[in-house]
Amino acid sequence: QLNGVVRVGEGNTTTVETDDDVQALMSAGATLTVRPGVQVKGFPDSALLVTRGSMLMAEGTATNPITFSSIDEDFNGPAEWGGVLLQGFATQFGAGNTGPCYGTEGGTTCNVIGEGGDFVGLYGGNVDDDNSGTVRYVRIAESGFVAGPDSEIQGLTLYGVGHGTQLEYIHIHDSTDDGVEWFGGTVNLRYAVFTGNDDDDIDFDEGYRGNIQFAIVQKSQVRSDPGNNDPRGIEANSSDADFVPETEAVLSNITIMGSAINNGEGAQPGTRLRGAVNTQLWNSAVTMYDRACVRIDDADVNEDGSTIEPSTVALANFLADCEGGLYDSSSRGPADVEVNLQEVALALDENFAITNPEAQLGAPTDIVAVDNGSGFEFEQTDYIGAVDPNGSNWWITWILEDTLQ
Repeated sequence: QLNGVVRVGEGNTTTVETDDDVQALMSAGATLTVRPGVQVKGFPDSALLVTRGSMLMAEGTATNPITFSSIDEDFNGPAEWGGVLLQGFATQFGAGNTGPCYGTEGGTTCNVIGEGGDFVGLYGGNVDDDNSGTVRYVRIAESGFVAGPDSEIQGLTLYGVGHGTQLEYIHIHDSTDDGVEWFGGTVNLRYAVFTGNDDDDIDFDEGYRGNIQFAIVQKSQVRSDPGNNDPRGIEANSSDADFVPETEAVLSNITIMGSAINNGEGAQPGTRLRGAVNTQLWNSAVTMYDRACVRIDDADVNEDGSTIEPSTVALANFLADCEGGLYDSSSRGPADVEVNLQEVALALDENFAITNPEAQLGAPTDIVAVDNGSGFEFEQTDYIGAVDPNGSNWWITWILEDTLQ
């Protein structure tokens, strides 16, 4: 059980000024190991914070996953506890094109104040291969704190986390805010399921540079009021005065399914690529949104129309099934690069594989990853969507039961 904020290490409370300070924190770092099958339950004021220099080793299995949830018996109900926060020494980039947190004059250290509450403390650095541990076959449910306007923690919050960290087979359910949000950093993600989250499911900003492959998103099947949230599947944020042109990500094999929470007055697009971001979205599909499937915005830097910083977006092998069509009418317009975009009525089987003939590509797709130093390679797939209709179902044995419907 977690009671209050449980902090691993002291990297968020210690200011680093030299490379020796960084090495000292790494040497003094703690490692928290959570064994397969363990259920970690949090009281309402709790959160698990793994600070820079320390590691979380939470490695479950497909038949014995690890679960983080609130103290009650079920797994439904946003904001019943905080969530899991990982911090690292990887690079964060500042708003308004101010560059890396360690400065542009050859610095190597930095101390960024993280959003989400006073307890979050400091993160960031210049170690893009930093290792914050392993989160694998893990479910995180019922999470989320709102500390103030635009200041929240998510199911899994990643502050400057480096690509030495492994994130695979992760299920985020019923977060009151985002499923996963990257604040800078370079950590990649494979095989994720997002269900019932009230805000965005995949959210990256502040100069995140990384790669994401295989994710299923399904918005809430029981709630219809998003409150103050904007329940999109993907948000990449580098907007207006907060623009960060270093933000760059490549995503592939993402299936995004909306619900009643996305419809009616104030409806949101399925994907919003917001401001001066560099984003590629391959072999993916969006369905069940009243508004358009994709919105793309440039950054109005001075917020008066005098200086516009463009986004660079590529959509390839993309299926759209939204009431508002493919693109939002109030957005900047189409992507810079478009390959094989089709509007079809999406058909999914019981495994959430897309069965439309248009989802069969005929040949594997060769996708170039963001070069963040990790050597990440995309699996070449010849289908659109998160699940191979002719292959094995990677999510079936380990996610929370009855959450993907």
